[in-house]
Amino acid sequence: MADSGGEIRRRRLDAGLTQEQLAERAGISVRAVRDIEQGRVRNPRAESLRRIADAVGLPPRKPPGPAPPAPTPPQTLRIDVLGPLRIQVGAEPVALGSNRQRMLLGLLALHPDAIVSRHEIVDVLWGHDPPDSCLNLVHTYVARLRRVLDRPGGTTTITHVGGGYRLRVDPSQLDLSQFATAIERAEGSVAGDLPSLDRLAGALALWRGPVLADAAPSLTQHPVAAALNRRRIATAVTYATLAVDLGLPERAVRELHAVARHEPLHEQVHARLMLALAACGQQARALTLHRRLRDRLAEQLGVEPGPELREAQLRILRQDLPRAVARAGSPAGGTGPTPAETAPPRAEVPPPRPPRHRLPAQLPADVAYFTGRSAQLAALDTLLARATVDGGPVVVSAVTGMAGVGKTALAVHWAHRVRRHFPDGQLYVNLRGYSAASPVPAAEALAGFLHALGVPAEQVPVDTGQAAALLRTMLDGRRMLVLLDNAASADQVRPLLPGSTGCLALITSRDRLSGLVAVDGARRIDLDVLTASEASTLLTRILPTGRVARPGEITELATVCARLPLALRIAAANLIDQPEQSISVHTARLTAGNRLAGLRIEGDDQAAVRAAFDLSYAALPAPARRLFRLLGTAPGTDVTVAAAAALAGIDEPAATRELDRLAAAHLVQQVTPGRYAFHDLLRIYALERATAEDPAPELRSATGRLYGWYRQRADAAAAAVYPHLVRLPPDRAGPVAGTPFRDAAEAMAWLEDEHPNLMRVIAHAAGNDADPAAWRIPDALRGYYQFRPHSDGLVAAASALRAAQQAGDHAGEAASRLGLASLHLRRGEYEVGLSHATAMIDAAHRAAWPEGLAAAYGTCGLVHLRAGRLAEGAELTRLAVSIHERLGGPERLSTSLGNLGVIYRDMGRLHEAAEVFRQALALTRSTGMWMSAGISLSNLGEVQHALGRHGEALDHLREALELSRRTGYRPTETESLRRLAALRVQSGELGPAAELATEALTLAELIGDTAQQAAARNVLGAIHLRDGDPAATTEHRRALELARAGGARGEEVEALIGLAEVYRDSDPVEALALARQARRVARTAGYRVWEGHAMVVAAEAMQATGPMTAARTAEEALAIHRETGHLLGQVRALRLLVALGPAGGIDSAQQATYRRETAELARRVQPVVDEELPVNP
Repeated sequence: MADSGGEIRRRRLDAGLTQEQLAERAGISVRAVRDIEQGRVRNPRAESLRRIADAVGLPPRKPPGPAPPAPTPPQTLRIDVLGPLRIQVGAEPVALGSNRQRMLLGLLALHPDAIVSRHEIVDVLWGHDPPDSCLNLVHTYVARLRRVLDRPGGTTTITHVGGGYRLRVDPSQLDLSQFATAIERAEGSVAGDLPSLDRLAGALALWRGPVLADAAPSLTQHPVAAALNRRRIATAVTYATLAVDLGLPERAVRELHAVARHEPLHEQVHARLMLALAACGQQARALTLHRRLRDRLAEQLGVEPGPELREAQLRILRQDLPRAVARAGSPAGGTGPTPAETAPPRAEVPPPRPPRHRLPAQLPADVAYFTGRSAQLAALDTLLARATVDGGPVVVSAVTGMAGVGKTALAVHWAHRVRRHFPDGQLYVNLRGYSAASPVPAAEALAGFLHALGVPAEQVPVDTGQAAALLRTMLDGRRMLVLLDNAASADQVRPLLPGSTGCLALITSRDRLSGLVAVDGARRIDLDVLTASEASTLLTRILPTGRVARPGEITELATVCARLPLALRIAAANLIDQPEQSISVHTARLTAGNRLAGLRIEGDDQAAVRAAFDLSYAALPAPARRLFRLLGTAPGTDVTVAAAAALAGIDEPAATRELDRLAAAHLVQQVTPGRYAFHDLLRIYALERATAEDPAPELRSATGRLYGWYRQRADAAAAAVYPHLVRLPPDRAGPVAGTPFRDAAEAMAWLEDEHPNLMRVIAHAAGNDADPAAWRIPDALRGYYQFRPHSDGLVAAASALRAAQQAGDHAGEAASRLGLASLHLRRGEYEVGLSHATAMIDAAHRAAWPEGLAAAYGTCGLVHLRAGRLAEGAELTRLAVSIHERLGGPERLSTSLGNLGVIYRDMGRLHEAAEVFRQALALTRSTGMWMSAGISLSNLGEVQHALGRHGEALDHLREALELSRRTGYRPTETESLRRLAALRVQSGELGPAAELATEALTLAELIGDTAQQAAARNVLGAIHLRDGDPAATTEHRRALELARAGGARGEEVEALIGLAEVYRDSDPVEALALARQARRVARTAGYRVWEGHAMVVAAEAMQATGPMTAARTAEEALAIHRETGHLLGQVRALRLLVALGPAGGIDSAQQATYRRETAELARRVQPVVDEELPVNP
């Protein structure tokens, strides 16, 4: 033993260790080391010798004794890091001594069969402050791990290599390696069937949580751990997508839930989970998930949801749910709704058209007979290679050249060639930079792109900078081609450029766009005319076989056309239309008048094109030529047959005939059946012809006819869709008659289709001696913007006001201010709305327009109502009612009565409000105004709920919801859903109530109504409070923020009361302060019902600490509720008084009286007996 002791001492000294350091490494006492080295221990423990030998690299001496038993097969070691660190030998778990030992093993396991340097080990174990003995301690930890992990008959698991250590285990012993193998196999399969899904499921089943979840941050945040966690998320998303495609969304939900628990802010995971839940039929849960994540993002990161979350929310709202994809070996069908469930209801007015959810594919049709441009195509291909390199800059290319040279043709043709390289879609816009019409503003182009990417029109920012930022956000991470055609300048283009790698922006312009090249790194591709060979080839390909009579005549025609592609195509079209004419004769006619010399004049590159146009134009009959000229004066982007007929003063069959002739001559293009548009150069040419050939009075008459037609059609559409709204009196000028709309749906479709043209007519009319169309068309569109909130509404109304004031038209000014007031009121900008409504009163007086005056009073009343000034609102609204009663119009009277009923409701005059709502409802039903009937029914249902007539309330609200969906009127749909949710809360049906309130909140957000958002969140807060969910606080606080931001005083009081109820039991002092604050606001505004509610909550908060004061407060609240007739408020106050009893100074006789009254009132409360949920199908 002495020899062994001496050998141990020599090895220790060679290693530079003290006895204390050796003892620490070996995990034994210093005394034991000393005794063994000095031979004082006759028979040392075998385990102690083995530990010392490991620590100094000396094989332990076998102690004397009986022969050892036969060796047993080594037990299998397993190390799991996909979750908390777990070690097993055989079936038995193994516990490690210290945290740093566990961290060391975890670090080595993250790098299986790879060397981990001592420097990295020290950094992970101790960070920036390692002890002086850190390397010795690492050696000790390794020795201890070997003792635990190495088994007789097995190999050493941790080896010292160079300047570090390596963990050597079979891949089957490490879950990390098994996961990598499983993923490799799954990715190698492209079948997309159930076996593929099962392979992914097997890989994900290895995970128990985030990598090394129980370790210190230095290890859980290690780059390898972070990469593995990201790989898990990506695999889970792939698995979920495949599961939903195979009709197994419930499997996707299970897996995504497991990931989402550890990734509470991960937007992609939650977006896929939302879609999977919706595919399982759990749309309400999906929307609730979105709402809660949005709140977490706002609270913890201060950001709004990104595009993937927004897209998921919109898809759920549009019922655009994932459907099972039929695959070989996979289940057929899916879990989505049946066609019957998704069929749209019949409607007078269709529901709003959902944004397109398919990938945008906006490229125009490819160019027929595209010829040449091989060098330019190759240059674009080179740019494409740059665009597909990850991490590179955004690639911008500008194709420039003179008019008609084929810039658009080249861009569109190349875009079709490479579209497969842009799997996320292609965006296209004609910016009209060189056009008779004004260039497309960046805001308009941005709105079009955002709409194509799934952003609803009402959510597109009005500010150009904000819209551009949103576009860059939507394009981030996507591979998209953006084609910006016919740009005027670099400034017009910049807001439309993507901001991230993977996208390519292709621009065409007559301008050289030098600023874009210098500042934004655009690569310019200059385009000249075709070569002689290419021009001849193009003509030969277009013309019928056998048309060429002699050699060289094709070349001569190409030369006369200056080898300009547009001119070549028009010349070929003329020859096709005149088969009897030879190419030589046609060429001779083109050169007449020495036009060929004109092609050489600098600055007039369009001369040959004009000659080609001249020939096409001259070949037309006189009626077609006249229509062609007049079309050049139309302000819109396109025209329908009916509009063209009005412009020319002819009937529609004649207009159809002449438009077909123009299209055949390639002078106009039929973009959709019955709708025609110009090429830019042809529009310029047509306007030049009109100016040269038509007397100015005739052109003014044509424009006036077109304005009149648009005015008449817009007014007729307004009368069909929203007849209850006040509009200007009929136009005395007598607009052009048109075919009546068959129904409201057709009228709404016309408004949507013509909206871009209407906006241009408004702008054109406002700038040309202030034609009445400038304010009459916006007046007709006022109701349209209630259905389709749009930033153009403010633009149109503001332009209308300027034009009407310029013309001195007081009625037009009043109508324009009504539009502005209505729009600002909806946006929560009450004071701005009030200023316009007040000014409207004066304008309507000056115009002697009584209906306008009533509308002004009514709008002022609504502003005061929303701002919490009920007395003023009631006075003004009664003036509006009296005017309408005198005028005798049931449509207008019903609207004013409805507004008055809302004010009475908020003032606590519930019985009067119910009576007024019944009067309004009778008028709307008698005249077939179903949208207005829905509004009256919803309001009446809410009042019936307050009066305790729950059965009647449910009937009214269900009918209101049905009518609002049938007419597509989102504000009433939102209110009805919220009120139904409140009714369900009252009856204790919290699950259905949550679904209804969530849908109401989502719709309120879509239409941008902050007051309704606050109201819906207050209902959600009440639901959470009943359910014991702490989210009640979050909902009421968010409601309070929204209400105060939008000046919605009623919703502010409701939120304060909700918060007081949340704190009532846990913090009575805070609850009392909130309730008193609510009472002050309610009393100032005149909200008697809310004042009573606030006082009851205040009394409940004082119940334990001040019962006498609580009783007095409860009695005041009871008096208010008796005054208003609020039945449930009376019951709640009475129950509190009964509970207070003698402690509150209430004698037994009075307590008994209160108890009897409580029982009597409770019996009067109608039950909710209908169990069917009116949720959106």
